[in-house]
Amino acid sequence: MRKNIGFGFRGWMVLIYQFLAFICYVTINNFGQNVMANVNAGTLGWNPALVPTVYTIATIISVILQFIFGKKIANSGKVRNH
Repeated sequence: MRKNIGFGFRGWMVLIYQFLAFICYVTINNFGQNVMANVNAGTLGWNPALVPTVYTIATIISVILQFIFGKKIANSGKVRNH
């Protein structure tokens, strides 16, 4: 028996929506955080060059955790693949 692995129309629409939502989040949220890094450097004495590295490390950790938790949820049987 051959299994169909495609996403289908609704699956592709979800992927496109998530991609656009991610782009909007990065451009709106991270731009403001990068501007505030310079403001915080002046008021709190932070190093503005180190602030973006924290964002990058947190992003990498979150992507890895999404793969791990996604695999665990898929293997738990709670998500049905039609």
